[in-house]
Amino acid sequence: MDVLSHSLWGLALTRRRLALWACLASGALPDIIAFAPARLAELQSGTLNLRHEARPLSAYPAATELLYTLTHSLAGLAALSLLALLLLSLLPALRERVSGPEGASLGPARLTLWLMAPWALHLAMDLPLHSAEFFPTPLLWPFSDAVFDGIPWAQPTVLIPNVLLLGLALTWARSSPEPEAAAADRR
Repeated sequence: MDVLSHSLWGLALTRRRLALWACLASGALPDIIAFAPARLAELQSGTLNLRHEARPLSAYPAATELLYTLTHSLAGLAALSLLALLLLSLLPALRERVSGPEGASLGPARLTLWLMAPWALHLAMDLPLHSAEFFPTPLLWPFSDAVFDGIPWAQPTVLIPNVLLLGLALTWARSSPEPEAAAADRR
């Protein structure tokens, strides 16, 4: 899936529990981290191309495949979640910057769950939406090299429903009651 969609799905999922920048970044970070070496090399050589076009994996630097594997596996998600929990536990100032209006009262563990939820959603969405030819999602790495041969996300049969569902999700997230207000109504 495209980076913008991942960011916006992260925003819809976290609904005011995280700062806006944290919502958007958490959903996109797996791809930003993985593809940064390739984009930096293209920028440096003057060949930067941001259009989506399937290129053979051999066209990417070796670091891209390694970083993609690390950021798109459950083991990588677990390791980064532990790192986030450690940082949020030790650095109250970071906790304040990451939490949104409804996340200020969350402890480090719950804030970590909300911070990493868009990352987990990213992996769940990439699994069926990447073909075996173009960065299949190595969800079970390092325990297995098995990948799922999915439907490429750029096909109109996937892209159009994604945009429509994303619009609905963002509308729902914006119009739904704030999490704390909804909890008070249930009491």
